[in-house]
Amino acid sequence: MKLALKLERFGREPALYATLTGRLLAVGAAVLMSLWTHSRWPEIFFLAWTGVSLIAPEISSSTNRNRAWAWAARAAWAGSTVLFLNLIISVSKHTGLDTYYAVWSWIMGGAVSLTTHRVSDPLTKVWWKALVLAWAVAGEVIWIAASYAQNLPGLFYIGLILCLALLIACRSLFQMPGVLILGANTLILFIIFLPVVDWVMRAKRSVDRQSDVTGEAYSYNAAKQDRHTFLNWWGKYLEQYDRLMKVLFIPDPTHVLPYLVRTNTEMQFFHSRVVINSRGFRGREVALPARFR
Repeated sequence: MKLALKLERFGREPALYATLTGRLLAVGAAVLMSLWTHSRWPEIFFLAWTGVSLIAPEISSSTNRNRAWAWAARAAWAGSTVLFLNLIISVSKHTGLDTYYAVWSWIMGGAVSLTTHRVSDPLTKVWWKALVLAWAVAGEVIWIAASYAQNLPGLFYIGLILCLALLIACRSLFQMPGVLILGANTLILFIIFLPVVDWVMRAKRSVDRQSDVTGEAYSYNAAKQDRHTFLNWWGKYLEQYDRLMKVLFIPDPTHVLPYLVRTNTEMQFFHSRVVINSRGFRGREVALPARFR
Protein backbone atom coordinates (compact mmCIF):
# COMPACT_ATOMS: atom_id res chain seq x y z
CA MET A 1 0.00 0.00 0.00
CA LYS A 2 2.78 2.45 0.93
CA LEU A 3 4.66 1.58 -2.25
CA ALA A 4 1.57 2.28 -4.32
CA LEU A 5 1.15 5.66 -2.63
CA LYS A 6 4.80 6.49 -3.36
CA LEU A 7 4.38 5.60 -7.03
CA GLU A 8 1.19 7.67 -7.18
CA ARG A 9 3.06 10.65 -5.72
CA PHE A 10 5.77 10.29 -8.37
CA GLY A 11 3.07 10.52 -11.03
CA ARG A 12 1.60 13.68 -9.50
CA GLU A 13 5.00 15.40 -9.20
CA PRO A 14 6.87 15.43 -12.53
CA ALA A 15 9.73 17.42 -10.98
CA LEU A 16 10.27 14.69 -8.39
CA TYR A 17 10.38 12.03 -11.10
CA ALA A 18 12.85 14.05 -13.19
CA THR A 19 15.27 14.83 -10.35
CA LEU A 20 15.09 11.29 -9.01
CA THR A 21 15.86 9.88 -12.46
CA GLY A 22 18.77 12.29 -12.83
CA ARG A 23 20.19 11.28 -9.47
CA LEU A 24 19.92 7.58 -10.26
CA LEU A 25 21.59 8.03 -13.65
CA ALA A 26 24.45 10.15 -12.23
CA VAL A 27 25.20 7.81 -9.34
CA GLY A 28 24.92 4.81 -11.65
CA ALA A 29 27.39 6.40 -14.06
CA ALA A 30 29.86 7.09 -11.22
CA VAL A 31 29.60 3.52 -9.95
CA LEU A 32 30.03 2.16 -13.48
CA MET A 33 33.16 4.30 -14.00
CA SER A 34 34.59 2.91 -10.76
CA LEU A 35 33.86 -0.65 -11.87
CA TRP A 36 35.46 -0.05 -15.27
CA THR A 37 38.68 1.17 -13.64
CA HIS A 38 38.75 -1.73 -11.15
CA SER A 39 38.43 0.53 -8.12
CA ARG A 40 38.76 -0.94 -4.66
CA TRP A 41 35.64 -2.22 -2.96
CA PRO A 42 35.59 0.47 -0.19
CA GLU A 43 35.35 3.17 -2.87
CA ILE A 44 32.45 1.40 -4.60
CA PHE A 45 30.71 0.72 -1.27
CA PHE A 46 30.84 4.33 -0.04
CA LEU A 47 29.94 5.57 -3.49
CA ALA A 48 26.80 3.46 -3.33
CA TRP A 49 26.28 4.62 0.28
CA THR A 50 26.34 8.26 -0.84
CA GLY A 51 24.01 7.47 -3.73
CA VAL A 52 21.47 5.80 -1.46
CA SER A 53 21.60 8.84 0.85
CA LEU A 54 20.51 11.04 -2.06
CA ILE A 55 17.28 9.12 -2.68
CA ALA A 56 16.45 7.46 0.67
CA PRO A 57 14.22 10.29 1.99
CA GLU A 58 12.11 10.10 -1.19
CA ILE A 59 11.09 6.50 -0.49
CA SER A 60 11.26 6.44 3.32
CA SER A 61 8.17 6.06 5.48
CA SER A 62 9.16 8.94 7.77
CA THR A 63 6.47 11.59 8.21
CA ASN A 64 9.03 14.25 9.19
CA ARG A 65 10.68 14.98 5.86
CA ASN A 66 12.98 17.68 7.23
CA ARG A 67 14.41 15.22 9.75
CA ALA A 68 14.81 12.56 7.04
CA TRP A 69 16.74 14.96 4.80
CA ALA A 70 18.92 16.05 7.75
CA TRP A 71 19.94 12.45 8.48
CA ALA A 72 20.48 11.84 4.77
CA ALA A 73 22.79 14.86 4.66
CA ARG A 74 24.87 13.43 7.52
CA ALA A 75 25.09 10.07 5.75
CA ALA A 76 26.03 11.71 2.43
CA TRP A 77 28.73 13.79 4.11
CA ALA A 78 30.14 10.69 5.83
CA GLY A 79 30.30 8.73 2.57
CA SER A 80 31.70 11.69 0.66
CA THR A 81 34.41 12.27 3.29
CA VAL A 82 35.64 8.70 2.86
CA LEU A 83 35.63 9.16 -0.94
CA PHE A 84 37.59 12.43 -0.63
CA LEU A 85 40.20 10.66 1.50
CA ASN A 86 40.37 7.93 -1.12
CA LEU A 87 41.03 10.57 -3.79
CA ILE A 88 43.85 12.05 -1.70
CA ILE A 89 45.42 8.60 -1.26
CA SER A 90 45.09 7.93 -4.99
CA VAL A 91 46.77 11.22 -5.87
CA SER A 92 49.59 10.54 -3.39
CA LYS A 93 50.24 7.26 -5.21
CA HIS A 94 50.19 9.05 -8.60
CA THR A 95 47.14 7.13 -9.81
CA GLY A 96 44.47 9.78 -9.24
CA LEU A 97 46.10 12.75 -10.95
CA ASP A 98 43.92 12.37 -14.03
CA THR A 99 41.02 14.35 -15.46
CA TYR A 100 38.98 11.12 -15.25
CA TYR A 101 38.65 11.61 -11.48
CA ALA A 102 37.63 15.23 -12.02
CA VAL A 103 34.73 14.17 -14.26
CA TRP A 104 33.86 11.48 -11.73
CA SER A 105 33.72 14.10 -8.95
CA TRP A 106 31.57 16.46 -11.04
CA ILE A 107 29.09 13.69 -11.79
CA MET A 108 28.65 13.10 -8.07
CA GLY A 109 28.37 16.85 -7.49
CA GLY A 110 25.63 17.02 -10.13
CA ALA A 111 23.70 14.24 -8.38
CA VAL A 112 23.93 16.09 -5.05
CA SER A 113 22.89 19.33 -6.77
CA LEU A 114 19.67 17.71 -7.96
CA THR A 115 19.02 16.64 -4.38
CA THR A 116 19.14 20.19 -3.01
CA HIS A 117 15.97 21.08 -4.95
CA ARG A 118 14.01 18.56 -2.85
CA VAL A 119 15.08 19.99 0.54
CA SER A 120 12.90 22.65 2.13
CA ASP A 121 14.56 23.24 5.51
CA PRO A 122 16.99 26.20 5.10
CA LEU A 123 19.70 24.88 7.43
CA THR A 124 19.66 21.39 5.92
CA LYS A 125 19.71 22.89 2.44
CA VAL A 126 22.91 24.78 3.30
CA TRP A 127 24.59 21.49 4.22
CA TRP A 128 23.53 19.95 0.91
CA LYS A 129 24.79 22.98 -1.03
CA ALA A 130 28.08 22.79 0.85
CA LEU A 131 28.40 19.16 -0.23
CA VAL A 132 27.82 20.21 -3.84
CA LEU A 133 30.59 22.77 -3.44
CA ALA A 134 32.94 20.18 -1.93
CA TRP A 135 32.51 17.81 -4.89
CA ALA A 136 32.89 20.67 -7.37
CA VAL A 137 36.08 21.93 -5.72
CA ALA A 138 37.52 18.40 -5.60
CA GLY A 139 36.94 17.97 -9.32
CA GLU A 140 38.32 21.41 -10.10
CA VAL A 141 41.54 20.84 -8.12
CA ILE A 142 42.13 17.48 -9.80
CA TRP A 143 41.40 18.88 -13.29
CA ILE A 144 43.80 21.82 -12.94
CA ALA A 145 46.51 19.73 -11.24
CA ALA A 146 46.30 16.95 -13.86
CA SER A 147 46.33 19.32 -16.84
CA TYR A 148 49.24 21.29 -15.35
CA ALA A 149 51.25 18.15 -14.53
CA GLN A 150 50.71 16.75 -18.04
CA ASN A 151 51.45 20.13 -19.67
CA LEU A 152 48.07 20.41 -21.39
CA PRO A 153 47.46 24.16 -21.73
CA GLY A 154 44.06 23.81 -23.40
CA LEU A 155 42.63 21.70 -20.58
CA PHE A 156 44.35 23.92 -18.02
CA TYR A 157 42.65 27.08 -19.33
CA ILE A 158 39.33 25.23 -19.46
CA GLY A 159 39.88 24.44 -15.79
CA LEU A 160 40.51 28.11 -15.06
CA ILE A 161 37.24 29.06 -16.77
CA LEU A 162 35.37 26.43 -14.74
CA CYS A 163 37.05 27.70 -11.57
CA LEU A 164 35.95 31.24 -12.39
CA ALA A 165 32.36 30.03 -12.89
CA LEU A 166 32.54 28.13 -9.59
CA LEU A 167 33.67 31.22 -7.69
CA ILE A 168 30.89 33.32 -9.21
CA ALA A 169 28.36 30.61 -8.29
CA CYS A 170 29.62 30.61 -4.69
CA ARG A 171 29.13 34.36 -4.51
CA SER A 172 25.50 33.99 -5.57
CA LEU A 173 24.57 30.81 -3.67
CA PHE A 174 26.15 31.47 -0.27
CA GLN A 175 25.98 34.41 2.10
CA MET A 176 29.70 34.74 2.78
CA PRO A 177 31.35 37.00 5.36
CA GLY A 178 33.50 39.87 4.23
CA VAL A 179 36.78 37.95 4.52
CA LEU A 180 35.57 35.17 2.22
CA ILE A 181 34.12 37.67 -0.25
CA LEU A 182 37.49 39.43 -0.38
CA GLY A 183 39.24 36.10 -0.92
CA ALA A 184 36.81 35.10 -3.69
CA ASN A 185 37.26 38.43 -5.46
CA THR A 186 41.05 38.08 -5.21
CA LEU A 187 40.91 34.61 -6.76
CA ILE A 188 38.66 35.87 -9.55
CA LEU A 189 41.14 38.62 -10.43
CA PHE A 190 44.03 36.15 -10.18
CA ILE A 191 42.33 33.74 -12.62
CA ILE A 192 41.56 36.56 -15.06
CA PHE A 193 45.12 37.97 -15.11
CA LEU A 194 47.01 34.64 -14.92
CA PRO A 195 46.73 33.87 -18.69
CA VAL A 196 47.78 37.43 -19.52
CA VAL A 197 50.86 37.27 -17.31
CA ASP A 198 51.68 33.78 -18.63
CA TRP A 199 51.52 35.03 -22.22
CA VAL A 200 53.80 37.98 -21.44
CA MET A 201 56.36 36.03 -19.42
CA ARG A 202 56.44 32.80 -21.46
CA ALA A 203 59.71 32.16 -23.23
CA LYS A 204 59.75 31.58 -26.95
CA ARG A 205 59.36 27.83 -27.44
CA SER A 206 59.19 27.38 -31.19
CA VAL A 207 61.96 25.01 -32.26
CA ASP A 208 63.06 23.10 -35.30
CA ARG A 209 62.99 19.35 -35.33
CA GLN A 210 66.78 19.23 -35.09
CA SER A 211 67.16 22.04 -32.53
CA ASP A 212 70.52 22.20 -30.83
CA VAL A 213 70.60 21.75 -27.05
CA THR A 214 74.35 21.41 -26.71
CA GLY A 215 76.30 23.58 -24.33
CA GLU A 216 75.82 24.21 -20.62
CA ALA A 217 72.71 26.39 -20.69
CA TYR A 218 70.97 23.79 -18.53
CA SER A 219 73.49 24.07 -15.67
CA TYR A 220 72.78 26.02 -12.51
CA ASN A 221 75.79 28.31 -12.92
CA ALA A 222 74.94 29.15 -16.54
CA ALA A 223 71.26 29.72 -15.72
CA LYS A 224 72.17 31.97 -12.82
CA GLN A 225 74.33 34.15 -15.08
CA ASP A 226 72.02 34.20 -18.11
CA ARG A 227 68.43 33.42 -17.23
CA HIS A 228 67.10 34.20 -20.71
CA THR A 229 69.41 31.64 -22.34
CA PHE A 230 68.28 29.00 -19.85
CA LEU A 231 64.60 29.76 -20.55
CA ASN A 232 65.19 29.36 -24.26
CA TRP A 233 66.94 26.04 -23.67
CA TRP A 234 64.13 24.90 -21.39
CA GLY A 235 61.54 25.88 -23.97
CA LYS A 236 63.34 23.86 -26.66
CA TYR A 237 63.54 20.84 -24.40
CA LEU A 238 59.85 20.99 -23.42
CA GLU A 239 58.83 21.38 -27.05
CA GLN A 240 60.57 18.14 -28.00
CA TYR A 241 59.53 16.37 -24.81
CA ASP A 242 55.85 17.21 -25.43
CA ARG A 243 56.11 15.73 -28.92
CA LEU A 244 57.81 12.64 -27.51
CA MET A 245 55.05 12.08 -24.93
CA LYS A 246 52.26 12.51 -27.47
CA VAL A 247 53.81 10.09 -29.96
CA LEU A 248 55.33 7.39 -27.76
CA PHE A 249 52.94 7.18 -24.79
CA ILE A 250 49.24 6.59 -24.24
CA PRO A 251 47.24 6.83 -20.96
CA ASP A 252 46.78 3.57 -19.11
CA PRO A 253 43.04 2.70 -19.49
CA THR A 254 43.11 0.78 -16.19
CA HIS A 255 44.70 3.75 -14.33
CA VAL A 256 47.26 1.43 -12.72
CA LEU A 257 50.15 3.29 -14.38
CA PRO A 258 50.16 6.88 -15.60
CA TYR A 259 51.18 5.89 -19.15
CA LEU A 260 51.87 2.91 -21.40
CA VAL A 261 54.36 2.76 -24.27
CA ARG A 262 52.82 2.82 -27.76
CA THR A 263 54.16 -0.13 -29.73
CA ASN A 264 55.54 0.04 -33.29
CA THR A 265 56.43 3.72 -32.99
CA GLU A 266 59.37 5.73 -34.29
CA MET A 267 60.26 9.42 -33.94
CA GLN A 268 63.12 11.88 -33.75
CA PHE A 269 64.12 13.30 -30.36
CA PHE A 270 66.68 16.02 -31.09
CA HIS A 271 69.64 14.13 -32.63
CA SER A 272 68.46 10.69 -31.50
CA ARG A 273 66.11 8.33 -33.29
CA VAL A 274 63.75 6.61 -30.85
CA VAL A 275 62.35 3.28 -32.07
CA ILE A 276 59.81 1.19 -30.12
CA ASN A 277 59.29 -2.38 -31.33
CA SER A 278 56.12 -4.47 -31.30
CA ARG A 279 56.80 -5.65 -27.74
CA GLY A 280 57.00 -2.13 -26.30
CA PHE A 281 60.80 -2.08 -25.88
CA ARG A 282 63.19 0.42 -27.37
CA GLY A 283 65.20 -0.97 -30.27
CA ARG A 284 64.75 -3.21 -33.26
CA GLU A 285 62.59 -6.30 -33.35
CA VAL A 286 63.98 -9.22 -31.38
CA ALA A 287 63.36 -12.75 -32.59
CA LEU A 288 62.36 -15.02 -29.73
CA PRO A 289 63.63 -18.60 -29.69
CA ALA A 290 61.17 -21.35 -30.41
CA ARG A 291 61.83 -23.01 -27.07
CA PHE A 292 62.77 -21.69 -23.64
CA ARG A 293 64.84 -23.58 -21.11
